[in-house]
Amino acid sequence: MAVAVLVTACGLVGAACEPRTDAQPTVASVDFAPRLLVTVDGEGAVSADAGPNDGAQLRHGDEPGWQLPQGSVVELRVDGQARRLVVSRLALTAAPDDEPTTWLDTGRLEPGERTVLALTQPGRYTFADPTAGSAGAGGLTLVVTPRDPG
Repeated sequence: MAVAVLVTACGLVGAACEPRTDAQPTVASVDFAPRLLVTVDGEGAVSADAGPNDGAQLRHGDEPGWQLPQGSVVELRVDGQARRLVVSRLALTAAPDDEPTTWLDTGRLEPGERTVLALTQPGRYTFADPTAGSAGAGGLTLVVTPRDPG
C-alpha cells in the first residue's frame, strides 16, 4: 500500500513539473472594431462615417441620421486643437419626440483623443458638444434598434 501511495505521489509531482499548453482557459475574442466613427471637429460640430464593421446605415428623409443594431461599438474622436466635452442624450424608444431619460457624458476629451462606446440599449442617441455653443448645435442622432432574435 505504501508503495502504491509513493508511486502515485511521484507521478503527480512529475506531471505537475511538465509544461502545460492548456494551463488557462482562453479568453473569448471581443471585436471592438467600430460600426460607426463619430467625430467632433474643431468647431464642435458632430459628424459620423461608417466604420470597419458592417451594420451602420445612413438614414435620409425627415429624420436624417444613422441606424445601428443594439450592441454596436462606436468610436468617438476629437479633431481640431481644442478640448471637447461630448454628451449624449438617450430616449429609450426610437420616437423623435420622446424625452431623453439617460445622459452619457464623456468628460473633456483632448485633441486627437478617442474613446469607444458600446451602445447596448435600444433607443435614440443624440450626440452634441455643449461647449461649442451654436457651432455644434446640429448634433448627431443615432437610432439603435433591437437585435433580431432569429
